[in-house]
Amino acid sequence: MELELFISWSGNRSKALARRLTEWLPSIVPSVKPFFSNEIPGGLPWSQALFARIESAKFGIVCVTSDNLHSSWLNFEAGSLWKNFEVAPLGKRAGDGIPVCPLLLGLHTSDLTGPLSLFQAKSFSEEGVKALCLQLAELTALPERRMAISFEAVWPRLQADVAEDLSSLRGGTGEYISIFAPLANTPVRRRPLVEGWVEDSSAEVWVVIHPLTVSRYWVQPPVIVAPDGKWKTRVYIGRAGQEDVGVRYQIRAVANPEVELHENLVLNDWPVAEWSSPILEVVRVVPEEAASAIRHFALANGLRVGAVSQASSPFGTSAFKVKLLDGKGAIYCHASGPLRGRIFYIRGGIGWYYEHELGGSVSALGLPTSHEEKHDVKGCQISYFEGGYIEWSDTTKLARAVATASGTDYLIGERKL
Repeated sequence: MELELFISWSGNRSKALARRLTEWLPSIVPSVKPFFSNEIPGGLPWSQALFARIESAKFGIVCVTSDNLHSSWLNFEAGSLWKNFEVAPLGKRAGDGIPVCPLLLGLHTSDLTGPLSLFQAKSFSEEGVKALCLQLAELTALPERRMAISFEAVWPRLQADVAEDLSSLRGGTGEYISIFAPLANTPVRRRPLVEGWVEDSSAEVWVVIHPLTVSRYWVQPPVIVAPDGKWKTRVYIGRAGQEDVGVRYQIRAVANPEVELHENLVLNDWPVAEWSSPILEVVRVVPEEAASAIRHFALANGLRVGAVSQASSPFGTSAFKVKLLDGKGAIYCHASGPLRGRIFYIRGGIGWYYEHELGGSVSALGLPTSHEEKHDVKGCQISYFEGGYIEWSDTTKLARAVATASGTDYLIGERKL
């Protein structure tokens, strides 16, 4: 059962939290579909698209900080969500409606005023976020134990990412300029569009690219800054051809650099500037090649498949995948990491359980790292993943998923199919 989730934010600290929740919550509760306003495609009327998202949402999270506690915009969105949802009085459970959850960063519930004080808030802490995830799990029929195991694997990463983002906002290093597309650890083509925001729309903004294979830094084409501070430019990720496919690149935006910059200038380090964004890391891929390799594998094995789409995992690995049309499996091609370019086929009972019950690569298991094989001792079929394995018995028709990423085996779940 999918659950559309609207995440409301206002201000840089709130935005950092909203962005990380959007990135990590599906790894804990696979059926949630988070949205926050940076995801509205260009060209759409902004308010129209925003209200459409509010109306279609089934759950709301409001990221509240000391900076936006009295924000008129945040209270406006909270009020809009309030009208959309049936909210119970404070301390009581809603009838048929789904409550909105203010998520407090460095605040106490006693700090809330106005519409926000009517909702049952949770703190951005291990206890608070776990309680929020349990609520989402209940709404999506995800077993509590499975959620708890995924939460244990993902929470330290979520907490560390938010802490890093907030740290970059202190001392003037990232508070006034940011990058919101592409997302970190995603596969990109050679000429991706990089988009962001800067506090002062009159600032001189440049984007710099650093391949991790060399110690040089390339200044990219000039940036266009809109009156509202949003900016964008199309950059170069590596050279033409296949030579740089699989290479990881760092991206940083700077505003008002101390030295004069121009396109194609090569530097020995990041330029010193008045404001610098956090560093974003991506991997260069050729989606057409991944699609071709996957389709060739499918054709060679007589498999009927759907469209190629991107996939990712809690372990930071990027991939491409296609689902089998019969719904009983998928083919994955790793786009980054030590298995880059390798294809793995998840099928039958293992494939169905992995895709439909666990949520595929965003689950605690991550991406597949082997084809299905026969277990020498148990005699069952087994497939291995970044964070564990799934066993399948043709005799009992029982699928059993085990997480191993924490160093100890944990049973995620099992089901007779």
